This record gives sequence, structure tokens and C-alpha cells, in this order.
Amino acid sequence: MFRVFASLALATLLPTQLLPAQRTIQVSGGGSALSQAVAAAMPGDTLDVLPGIYRYVHVDKGLNLLFRPGAVIQADPGIGGLQANGIPVGQRLVIHGLSFLGTTVFGPLTIGPCAGTVVLDDCDLAGSSFVSSRITQCTGPVIARNLFDRNGPVNARFSIEDSSDVSLVDCPGLPALSILDSRVTIADCTIPVGATNALYVGTGSDVTMDRVRIEGASGGGVASPAVYVREATVTVTGTSVLTGGPNPTTPTGVVVRMDNATLRLGPAVTLATSDPQPIQGVGTVRTLPLPSTRATVSTPGVLDIRTEATPGMFVWTLLDAPKPPTILPNTGTLWFAPDAFVAAMGVIPLSGVQLASLPFPVQPTGSAVVVQAVAWDGVSTLVVGGAARVMVD
Repeated sequence: MFRVFASLALATLLPTQLLPAQRTIQVSGGGSALSQAVAAAMPGDTLDVLPGIYRYVHVDKGLNLLFRPGAVIQADPGIGGLQANGIPVGQRLVIHGLSFLGTTVFGPLTIGPCAGTVVLDDCDLAGSSFVSSRITQCTGPVIARNLFDRNGPVNARFSIEDSSDVSLVDCPGLPALSILDSRVTIADCTIPVGATNALYVGTGSDVTMDRVRIEGASGGGVASPAVYVREATVTVTGTSVLTGGPNPTTPTGVVVRMDNATLRLGPAVTLATSDPQPIQGVGTVRTLPLPSTRATVSTPGVLDIRTEATPGMFVWTLLDAPKPPTILPNTGTLWFAPDAFVAAMGVIPLSGVQLASLPFPVQPTGSAVVVQAVAWDGVSTLVVGGAARVMVD
């Protein structure tokens, strides 16, 4: 089922045909200069966007858009600020440092439909007054790191719709999320208290969360749960903390509200509430020995992996490039093919921690690998834990 990891394996993990950077082009002057530069650029080019106020831009090819501090897009009230769609298979769009001025009836940022890879890094989503910024109809991987809203969680909204492989990583101030008919991983992220439930997971979605902090709200005196799940599956692992919103009778209320949903909880997850029934509604709740995985490139050329699981369980820690998820009934969702590489395996010691260090060959900026653990109790329980994404700066 799994492939043994070789020292050169990471060099061959990326599933897309990478286009070498053709040129680095400086963009300045504001206005339509960025839109004109995008239109003239070739796939693989880097656009170094200098400080200035730029108008709406549409991107339909794999580029590296690097916004320097002071380079912003003035959101158009009618159409938004930046729209990326039509990125083809084999190309990758990287957007770094994006921010907006003004507000728009439509979300300032729209990603999709896209078949290629899209990477959002250090992007500010402030500027939506009615409709969310969104990721929609993306069949290729979408990876977002440090998405935030400088105006705070009350005004922030972000939606993910009809997309098959979206990852949110290292986002300390995520906007409230709405996820519909999508497969999403969320790791090392916080959704602070806002005006309504922080996370809505709708019909047909499969969401895996690892080491997250999500807070419910009290809008107009009515408590909202941290997570609302309707006809979907949510898995929560690691040292995640979900806090119910306050209501008139209790300091913290319902944490998760379910509507024909499935909720899978790891042993270290905390449901912070004073309500005697933190999970309410109709659905299935299972507490399982789900493993948790963290991966970092702390030293150039070395990938460090930390897997936490119940002592005594046998764990395979797997890695591969971002690929369409594989659903294993009664076990969980793998965020790559079942023949992924085995980075480490063995029985978890009493410390509950398994460590591994692997060579990590140089990869282009915006590249990513997925690390995920599968745990077995030696008898009948086989479970898949949260997925960790590693992005190359």
C-alpha cells in the first residue's frame, strides 16, 4: 500500500510540470500597471510589485505575484480586487503579500475555477462588505498560509465552495469560514470570536482540523457555536480547543451543533464550555485515537516531522505531494494517494511522540508536501489523523 521513502523521493513529489521562472519583472506606477504586466507575462514569470495603488486584476496563468509592503489593490465596488481563474494543470500561481483598499459588495479576492495549483501566502482579506472572498470550483490544490483580515473577525468572511483540495496553514487570525461541498484541511490556525459561528461546514464537505482554536460568538445576545456541521464530516485532532459562544445563562454555550453530520474527535481535543451538552443536534460523534502531525523545514535541506499519538499504537507517517484526497471508509481521509511514501513508522513510545528528520531537496517557492499519520492499535482500530502541509518559502 505504502512506498518506502528514499533519500531522493522528495525531489520527485510535485505532481505538476514545473515551469522554470522565465523573468523577474518589476511593476510600478499603480493604476492598471499590474493588470498590463499580468497580461504580458509568460507562465513562470515573477512580478515584483512595487508600492502603489493598483486597480482590479485578473490572472489566468501560473505566475509569482510578490507584493511589496505598500503595494495594494484598490477593490472595485462592483467586481472586487483580484480574480484568478483558469490556471491550467501543470502551472502554479503564487500570490504573496496581497492586501486591498476600500470595500466591495463582492469579495475582494476570488480564486477559481482552477485546475492548476494556487498558493496564497501572507494575504489580507479585508474589504468585503457583503459577499465573501472565496475559493470556488478548484480541482487543483489550493494552499493558503497566514490568511487574515486586518479589520478583525467581526467584519471578515471567507468561503470555500465546490473545491477538492484546499489547505489552510499557520493562520493565526482567520476570518469566519463557510465551507460547502469541499475537502479542506486546517492546521495551526485560529478563528477568533466574531459575530456568528466561526466555522460552518455544509453539505458534502469533509474537513480535517489539527491544532486549531475556534471561538463561538454571541451576536445580538444569541449564542453561536464554534462549529456548525450540516450533512458533512468534520475531524478534529491534536491539541485543538473549540469554545462555545456565551449566552444569557452560561458563560460559554454549545461548542458544536450538528445536523445529520459526523464528528470525529482526537483524545487531546478540548471542548471549552460550561454547557453540560457541548455537542448538540443530530449526527454521529466518535472519539478516536487520532494521531497528530507537524512538519517544518527548520534547517535548510532537512524536513523535521513530529507525530503525536497514543502510546503503544503502531503509526505510519506518510508524505507525498498534494493530490486529490482518498476517502477510507470508517478510517478517515488521506490527503494523497494510498501509495504515499512512508517517512517513519513504528510503535509510539510512552512519550507519545515519534520524531523523524529527512533530506529535503531544494524546491521552487510555493511548492508543498503533505505529511499525515495513520495509526493502528494492533487489533481492530485503524485511523487517519490530521494532515500537515509544508510550504517552501
